[in-house]
Amino acid sequence: MLGGVIGRTTGSAVGYNYSPALKDARLVWTADKLDAWLADPQKLIPGARMPVRVLDAPSRHDIIAYLQKVGEEHEARANAHASGPEY
Repeated sequence: MLGGVIGRTTGSAVGYNYSPALKDARLVWTADKLDAWLADPQKLIPGARMPVRVLDAPSRHDIIAYLQKVGEEHEARANAHASGPEY
């Protein structure tokens, strides 16, 4: 579910029950937006259901780096499947 979150519009992943606030926000997740979200979800998107804040900036940056890595792996798998098998 987290693969590809960076670059995705808020509230747009299929199969997840987002809060109306997150669906309606229509923000594109960037590293900066994720940093603001993790620091204070209610400040970035009032009414969102995210109950957790990550106050420590290095920890937020580690989370964002992980999400970027997962996104790159997700994209690489998607591209491999799209190009079909090699013979």
